[in-house]
Amino acid sequence: GGNAVDQSSTVQGLTVQGNTIQNSDNGIRIKTIIGLKGLVSDVKYVDNKLQNVKNAIVMHSDYSKSKGGYTGSATSQVQITGVTVSGLTGSATNLYDIVANPKVVSDWSFSGIKVSASANGKAVGQPNSVSV
Repeated sequence: GGNAVDQSSTVQGLTVQGNTIQNSDNGIRIKTIIGLKGLVSDVKYVDNKLQNVKNAIVMHSDYSKSKGGYTGSATSQVQITGVTVSGLTGSATNLYDIVANPKVVSDWSFSGIKVSASANGKAVGQPNSVSV
């Protein structure tokens, strides 16, 4: 787990580059909390590698702090915009685990995705700018 960002916070200009994620539930992930507003923008995942990961690309707008998990209902009002995944390799069970609020997501770009995955996984609510 990484740092938690509280309500009305902004995460902007983050680059995650050249990492290897091993033996993990999640490869690259953005999760936003239901009932909160904020902004996640200009986030780049560049040339990362996965080994024995359950879900390669995870984007969720349905995280509940009180439940400590996903609700399945993407109601977070935190905007997720300007997300780039460029050059992702390795292995995973599912390529995607996306449950996004389509009203607050935009400008995502996925390219150079060369992950050997057993299944495509699920993708709901992502912007039209990415085909999954």
